[in-house]
Amino acid sequence: MCLDLTGTMASFTCTLPKNSDNTATLSSGNHYPVILISPIGYAAIDTAIPAINVAFSLTSLNPANGNANGGYDLTIIGTGFPSDPSQVTFKVCDQFCTIKSLNNINAVLTTPSCTTVGASTI
Repeated sequence: MCLDLTGTMASFTCTLPKNSDNTATLSSGNHYPVILISPIGYAAIDTAIPAINVAFSLTSLNPANGNANGGYDLTIIGTGFPSDPSQVTFKVCDQFCTIKSLNNINAVLTTPSCTTVGASTI
């Protein structure tokens, strides 16, 4: 949803809601503008307008190390996380983590136990 929509029917600008790190609250992927003019309906958008592309990235982990027993909380900071936990999965040791909380830039997970000790890909 755009905030502070300004302009005319031919040219307009809007401001997207922002996360606490000042990034737009969009999940990863390509986003094309969709305009709903209430009560008329959706407006056609020029096909030359490029999509807004948001990357999914993981930038930090806390804690950076854990134990093979699992059951501890892992906080992941990044960008492009969806707001709906059913739209994303996280794995450690090839096993699913439990998502405790999720927003566009932060995920808190409970880790599973691992059968092997050592580095693991998330």
